[in-house]
Amino acid sequence: MLWHTILHAYGSQAKSNAIHIHTSSEAWISENLEPHGNLLKATTAGLASILGGCTSLSLEPADINDERLTRIARNISHILREESHINKVADPTVGSYYLEQLIQQLSETAWKKFLQKVNAA
Repeated sequence: MLWHTILHAYGSQAKSNAIHIHTSSEAWISENLEPHGNLLKATTAGLASILGGCTSLSLEPADINDERLTRIARNISHILREESHINKVADPTVGSYYLEQLIQQLSETAWKKFLQKVNAA
């Protein structure tokens, strides 16, 4: 939504879906939530990234030297895609009044901050 607004504001003829958004989620280790704290955090971060419109994502394992944890981190995006079918719809947040209102508020706030930075420069 914001990218489309920026393209329109600058008079660009580029398509708003031509942007590639890659997200990455750093490993998060909390002794209170072990042994699978990073699994919970990476799943939440992956889902949030997908709902936010990312094109690709990278989720870091809690321990890169542990083959099992590396495989779990790698498979989170596969599970989100293959089991929830979240990639089968154009916009998985459409129809949720709460999410649509929240996205609208966040977009308007971000656009105002963008304009403030541009005008200050």
